[in-house]
This record gives sequence, structure tokens and C-alpha cells, in this order.
Amino acid sequence: MEHQFIRNRLEEIRTRLGPGLAKLGLDIGFNTRRDSYEVFFESRERKIFSPLTINFPNESQSSFQEASWSEAWLVKEKWRKKKLGDTGWWNQRKLDEEEELIPVSLEGPQMFGWIGRMLLTAKPLSHSREDPARMYSDLVADMYWKISGEISGLSISRIPDDELPDDREAEFEALTFIDHEGRRIHVCHRGADGVVRLLIDGEIVAKIGFTQTATLAEYVIRMSSGRSLDGIKLGR
Repeated sequence: MEHQFIRNRLEEIRTRLGPGLAKLGLDIGFNTRRDSYEVFFESRERKIFSPLTINFPNESQSSFQEASWSEAWLVKEKWRKKKLGDTGWWNQRKLDEEEELIPVSLEGPQMFGWIGRMLLTAKPLSHSREDPARMYSDLVADMYWKISGEISGLSISRIPDDELPDDREAEFEALTFIDHEGRRIHVCHRGADGVVRLLIDGEIVAKIGFTQTATLAEYVIRMSSGRSLDGIKLGR
């Protein structure tokens, strides 16, 4: 339910920014924070969102009887969305916990034009766990970028969890290749899981505690070609 204090600003945002937001596939929502009101932008199905929000101090912090643009500021989260070569997959992650705070210093049409351009350049990000091309494991993505030119036929797969075969969110994401002996290798990881699973021809042969990406990448490169694994220490 909209609060009276911010109602007029929300109506202005809908009127002045609504057409541009519609082209981006975004709708308007708001949250009540401890000391402020946050206006955010996401699709109605919550599949995409903008990393940009508009914020107003609340009644206890404001010098006005209703939310005022003269006290407003934008907050821009820092994200990166990057393709994994020509696989069709991509990875998205928040780069920094620190947010960029941008005071609103313009008025009227100039202000709304500026906010509209900020929303356009910020670009919507994925909000859904149902996107079949999104790589959720930052570890697998980082490994791919490190070794994609080192292993012939390297691809990306999703591997069901044998214990939860029908749970889409339980699936592992994997780097997949054929090693020097003709065996199909999957190097599997899931989201923020602390364990990497190594599968050979569909059988789990090792569970490795989370390690440095560079070390794990070197291990995979050597394994793919039959080179010695001596001297490589994996695990925490």
C-alpha cells in the first residue's frame, strides 16, 4: 500500500518515467526502509530488475510535509553481466557491496530526462532462476574464462543432483570435455556450494573443497591432457 507521504512522487514517476520503463519491461514498486522510501523497478513477473533505485527520506528525516525531489537520491548497484564465449551462456554477479549514491540535482523535465537515461544505461538484469542460459556458479564461469582456450571441445552442461533429480534449483553447472582417454569429464559446482564434484563418465570420483580458481583450472587442464597432477594441492 502506498504511503501518503510518497504518493505524489510515485504518481509523477509513473507518469513521467512509465513509458520508458515499459519499453525496458519494467514496472514500479516501493519499499519502506528504516529512514527512507525506496522506489525500485522490476518486471511484474520478477524476471528482470534495474540496479538503479530512487530514494526519499521518510517523514522523520525530511524537512517537508511530503517526499521532495530536492532531498532525493539515486542508488546504483554495481553489477557485471558477461558472456561465456560463444556457448550461449552468460554470468551475472554483483561486483561490490558498496553502492553508488547519486544526489538528484536537476528539476522538472530535465530531471526526469536524466533519470530516464540513467535507467536506460543501467540496463535490466536477470531476476529469475528459470533462465536456461544463465550461469549461476561464479566459480564455473571464472574457470571457463581461464581455460576455454586450453581444452578442445570444452562446453557447459547442467547436471541433475541424483538425490534431487526433479529439483531444477538443485542442478549443478559443469564444465564438460572429453579427456585424453576418451572419458567424459564433468567439473560440477552449484551456486555458493563449498564443494566441487568431479564426474568421470557419469560417476562421482571426487569431491573437492572449494579452492582457488587458478589452481583448480590448472588441475583440469592437466587432467584433460594426461599430464602429471603432481604438485597440485586442492581443497581449503
